Amino acid sequence: MSKIHKKTKLSCMICDEIIDLSDIIILHKTSRQTHSLCINCCIGYLQPILQNTLNNIRINIRKDITIKCPGTYHSLLRNKCKHVLSLRNITINISTLSHDILRIKHLLSNDNSYICPTENCTQNIICVAPEYFGDMLKCHDGCQITWCKHCFTTPFHYGKSCIEFEVDNKNSENGKFIFDMKSKGHLKFCPQCKAPCIKTEGCNKMICSVCNIIWCWLCLTSNINYDHYNTNLSGSCTGKLWESKLEYLN
Repeated sequence: MSKIHKKTKLSCMICDEIIDLSDIIILHKTSRQTHSLCINCCIGYLQPILQNTLNNIRINIRKDITIKCPGTYHSLLRNKCKHVLSLRNITINISTLSHDILRIKHLLSNDNSYICPTENCTQNIICVAPEYFGDMLKCHDGCQITWCKHCFTTPFHYGKSCIEFEVDNKNSENGKFIFDMKSKGHLKFCPQCKAPCIKTEGCNKMICSVCNIIWCWLCLTSNINYDHYNTNLSGSCTGKLWESKLEYLN
């Protein structure tokens, strides 16, 4: 530890109490100040920030977290410290905080690691093999819960895409809107990958922009060609390659 500045000495920036040298937490130093916290104030200041960061990572919001220094230039409130610290570079030897800091550092550095949505789960971090392209995640060694890594629905919506599940449940404004579009025939799902597709007019021979399968908008048959609409063939789609403009969002 380098020399403590005489002007701030060993006082905590939050409670202004003198800190024992063995309990001091130095956040950073300026040319005139040593910005330090006592253990209790450090826990009280950082713990909500760490918890909020973990909650964001639970829904896959991953970004480098910057923490504002709570210090001022020796009680001059008009000169608040503008220094920020990256969570990736913080090392604090306090058991109450260090575990969460290590978890966050690992999660921010590994896109294939996730947090179990059960907050009190003892397993907490789930690591997925890079070659795994599925949507379902499971806390195998902990609470056994399953969830979707895209929409975070728990338990996992087996056999349905995220949008299909939202439409069926209609628990949100977005779900109600999509359900209304589907009911009016303006929205359908790719028969192979379940990607949503909106069509207002034109050709009924569809090509999915996600999985590239060719399918019929009218009967949802996949792997078709133009013969599917040949007027010499019998079938519900015969002669219906093109149709008049649909009335959009009645």
